[in-house]
Amino acid sequence: MIKLQETLRNPFNWIQKFERRRHYRLRRFSAGLCNHDKKRAKTISAASLTLPGTAIAAGEAKFGLQTPQTIVAHQIYDLHAIILWICILIGVVVFGFMFYAIVRHRRSVGHRAKQFRENTLVQIMWTVIPVLIVVAWPFRPPGP
Repeated sequence: MIKLQETLRNPFNWIQKFERRRHYRLRRFSAGLCNHDKKRAKTISAASLTLPGTAIAAGEAKFGLQTPQTIVAHQIYDLHAIILWICILIGVVVFGFMFYAIVRHRRSVGHRAKQFRENTLVQIMWTVIPVLIVVAWPFRPPGP
């Protein structure tokens, strides 16, 4: 009953309490972690980094698909390998171009970004080329 009366007198009291709690949490977080929290975080990070290494050393780590046993499984495995290398190649090219652009055109060198609205030709190209790849893939000549 008392809380209801307090709420009726000051309906925005809960907002003030929330703001006080939020400010306290932000102040506490900005002060940084305690030493034992930092030590615990380092220990957990180191342990999580060593777990994959122990699985690989024990020979329990399995990467990729199972060893194919049939002709169809061999074809699926080969298709998986081809697509994997195509994806890796695309990733290397895209990230290489991205890092080149970042380093070459950074602000500290004195470059200013050119402002433009749109480039219709580029938009059509990055839409049409993937569509052509997806449509043409089933019609490729059969391989060995």
